[in-house]
Amino acid sequence: MLITFFDSRGIIHKEFVPAGQTITGEYYLNVLKRLIARNRRIRAEYRDEDSWCLLHDNAPSHSSLTVRRFLAKNNVCVLNHPPYSPDLAQCDFYLFPKIKLKLKVVTGSVIGSVVVTIEQQTSPPRQKPRTGTLDPWHSG
Repeated sequence: MLITFFDSRGIIHKEFVPAGQTITGEYYLNVLKRLIARNRRIRAEYRDEDSWCLLHDNAPSHSSLTVRRFLAKNNVCVLNHPPYSPDLAQCDFYLFPKIKLKLKVVTGSVIGSVVVTIEQQTSPPRQKPRTGTLDPWHSG
């Protein structure tokens, strides 16, 4: 499983979840700690409080009390995700099609090949950043 966080300019943070690992509130909390640290390192405009918002779905690990307390303590703006709202699943439109297209050429279904392909497809872009994907969230 791949956990990924991105904005309109591309991937900010990604982590592969070890096989057999359950995504608990505690596990997700540790991912968020690494996300915030990385966010501050690579996106200067996100260093200030309330300078970015997090949109994640309503999975139990995302809405656990420990996660909500951590996000509140760190002044992370969290956008509410309506249940069963596919129009807000940006990964479905931006990230997954790009990865799926490249995975079609992976032969043998070897996990290592899949990981390498995903790493290549989620690396920072060498070209101009995408525009329009999440821009409405930045203008508000």
